[in-house]
Amino acid sequence: MLRVCAVLVAAVLVPGTASAKELKPKFGDIGGVYYTDVSENREACRQAIKNKIALCRQNTSFVSNTNDRKYPGCLPIFRQQAGVCADHFRSEAYKCQGAGTVRIEDFTGFACTVTATVVEEGGEPERGTGAGQGAGPEDGQTPQTRTSAAGPSPKCAGMARGGKCWLELTNKPGCHVFFPHYDPSTTVTWSGDCSGGIAVGRGTWGFKKTSGISGEGTGTMTRGRHHGRWVWRYNEGSTREESYVDGKKHGRSVLRHSSGGVTEDHYVDDKRHGLSIWRGANGKCFASRYTHGRRAGRRKPC
Repeated sequence: MLRVCAVLVAAVLVPGTASAKELKPKFGDIGGVYYTDVSENREACRQAIKNKIALCRQNTSFVSNTNDRKYPGCLPIFRQQAGVCADHFRSEAYKCQGAGTVRIEDFTGFACTVTATVVEEGGEPERGTGAGQGAGPEDGQTPQTRTSAAGPSPKCAGMARGGKCWLELTNKPGCHVFFPHYDPSTTVTWSGDCSGGIAVGRGTWGFKKTSGISGEGTGTMTRGRHHGRWVWRYNEGSTREESYVDGKKHGRSVLRHSSGGVTEDHYVDDKRHGLSIWRGANGKCFASRYTHGRRAGRRKPC
C-alpha cells in the first residue's frame, strides 16, 4: 500500500525503472484575456475574471470518470490547485480598472505528476503497479538540487545568507526543506511526513530565529516546498493567510496585525503585484500599487 498524506501523495521516481508523466484536469490550464484598451471593456473584463474563477473551481477532476478512478490521488491536488487558481485571477482583477493594453495572465499551475514505480515511505519499490498516485506539479529543481541517496543538495550548512539551499530539520535529522533565501539564524521543524529526505504532505512548519522571532504555519509541502493555502501564526500575535505555488507566494495574502490592523496584498511569482491595502484598527485606510515587486507611485488614502 502507498502511504497517502492528507492532501498529497509523495511519489518518488526510482532511477532507471520508471518515467514520470504529467496529467492535467479536464480544462487543463486556464487561459487569460487580452484587451487592446481595457478602459472600453471594464465590465467585460470584470465578468471575464468571474468566469475564470468559476472555471478554476470546476477544474477539479479529469475529463473521464475512468481517470478519476485510476488516479484518485490527483483529485485532492486538483482541488488545492483550483483554490490557488482562483486567488491568481482575483489578484489580476485590478487590471480591469486601468487603461490601454492589458493582459490578464494565464494560470498554468494545474498538474499532477504520476510514476509507474513508486517508493513507499520507509519501504521498498513497488513494481508492476501501473501508474502511481499524484505528487503535485513539478517543482522546477535543477540537476544540482535533485535528490539522491545522500538527500537533496546543495545543503544550507555553511552557506551564506540569501542562498538557495536545502535546510535539515532540527526535529527530523536527514529530512530537508527548501529555502529560496537562506537565513542562517533560522531553525525549522516539521510535523508532517518525510519522503526521500524531503518534507511532504500536510503538517505544521515551526520556525525560530536567534533574534527571538518565532512562529508556525500549517499547510502542505510539495517536494519540500510550500504549496497551496497556508495559515501562519507569529509569537507577537499577528497571523497571515497566503497562497503558494511551488514555494513562491502567488495570490492573495492577508496579514492581521496584533494591533488590530489588516494588510492585504497580492503576489505573482513571489513578488507583490497589484493593489496593497492597509486598514488600521482606528479606521484609517491607505493603498499602494505594486508592479512586479516595485511600488508604483505614492501611498494614498483609500
